[in-house]
Amino acid sequence: MPIKPYAELTIQDNFIFQKVMRNKRICKQTIERLLDIDIKDISYPEEEKSIDVRLDSKSIRLDVYVNDDKGTVFNIEMQTSKDMEELVKRTRYYQAMIDIDLI
Repeated sequence: MPIKPYAELTIQDNFIFQKVMRNKRICKQTIERLLDIDIKDISYPEEEKSIDVRLDSKSIRLDVYVNDDKGTVFNIEMQTSKDMEELVKRTRYYQAMIDIDLI
């Protein structure tokens, strides 16, 4: 995969997405606006969190994994796929893996 010049990068590129979402204020406001909720504070327990529950299951790497002050976990992913069926399946799988990891 060729390396893009910095000037051509957009929020859809992982490098820029990660840089933007590491800004606590921007990340918190993004979650609040998307979900129409108020959050007192967020924390980043792990960047690009990997969840690998079993040797025979597919592991995942979450783009942005944050907790709020109430212990709610938020996973923020940049998706560029237009295949909604694939996206729905991936979202459900990620949620299941997060649930298993939290248990």
